[in-house]
Amino acid sequence: MLSPTRSLRKAAATGSEVVLPPALAPLTAAGVAFRRSQLVMVTGRPKAGKSNFVQWLVVTLNVPTLYNCWDMPAFTAAVRHAAIATGDETSAIAHHLGEDGPGAGYYEEAMDASATEYSFDTKPELPDVQQEIDAWVEKYDAYPEIIVCDNLLNIDGAEEDHRVQKFILRELQDLARRTGALVFVLHHATEGAKDTSRPPAARETDGKVNQIPDLVLSVANDGEGGFALAPVANRNGTSDPNADHPIRIHADFGRMIFSQYKPAVAPGWEHYAND
Repeated sequence: MLSPTRSLRKAAATGSEVVLPPALAPLTAAGVAFRRSQLVMVTGRPKAGKSNFVQWLVVTLNVPTLYNCWDMPAFTAAVRHAAIATGDETSAIAHHLGEDGPGAGYYEEAMDASATEYSFDTKPELPDVQQEIDAWVEKYDAYPEIIVCDNLLNIDGAEEDHRVQKFILRELQDLARRTGALVFVLHHATEGAKDTSRPPAARETDGKVNQIPDLVLSVANDGEGGFALAPVANRNGTSDPNADHPIRIHADFGRMIFSQYKPAVAPGWEHYAND
């Protein structure tokens, strides 16, 4: 059973809506809400930007977050995090962090101000997830407000069949209920679609495991800065199972910036540009 082993003196608040950044105002207007104590699946095809989007969201929210980063190297996670914190290009940040260059301290300081902490394990088992939460509770005497599991197929046994995936998702949903945390799980959609700029429909989710999460948000990008989101399953609001009416915003993956509109002029990289 996946559940924290330590009792807390005060029960976690449940069901409260998370106030999203202004970039996601169209999502809120469409009746999509992220709530604590709920399991949210973010699904998309390879290179759709699932991890970029969720990491941007939780770092921007800046509430206590445990990011189980199983599908992304620590260096990539650090570079992206620094880009979110500063708006600088990931390529420039990688130069400084990778070689401990003259700008490394600046980016490390920017990341130190974050409430997001990471755990890296390429093939965790469910008890490993529990241990990470127990360690968090031991350190802070509180549960994280957000828990990210990136991604489902990295959990040991999840690649076997959809029944194992459903079992894991039920455990993650139980985790959300018990801790009061908003739990994100990232998952793949089937490949082979002709129009990869359209978010996958609910039926295209790998294993078709859409029944358990409280919200399934399908995402895609057009390779030119367009980012689309569709609530293909939504227990508590508007649902668009065929992704016929996606919400479209702008994404600059090079700077890890998501916005309602494409900026007229991209922000300049100013820190240590001449080093």
